[in-house]
Amino acid sequence: MPVCAPYDTLRDYKYKVKLIPGNEKKGKAIKMCMDIFFRTENITENEKELIKAITDSEWNLSLISECKIAAAGVINLKKGQKKKKVSELLFSTLRNC
Repeated sequence: MPVCAPYDTLRDYKYKVKLIPGNEKKGKAIKMCMDIFFRTENITENEKELIKAITDSEWNLSLISECKIAAAGVINLKKGQKKKKVSELLFSTLRNC
């Protein structure tokens, strides 16, 4: 169940991200949260299924709009997404030539 609470309250939670004011939309923030949770070292298959079972409406109700995600590994995740987009763009350009 997604929860939005002060960070000190969530310090004992296994899966948490810090939301700070920013300019990302909810949909992108939700996707990034899920990616961070799925990349956690000791996540079990049961936990993955439970995270996937959370509906979009539950995510939307628990997140603030226009926020920025601050968690361990976010920078690496963003770099990986940029590399993937660039490689897809190059591949599609080469394919069209």
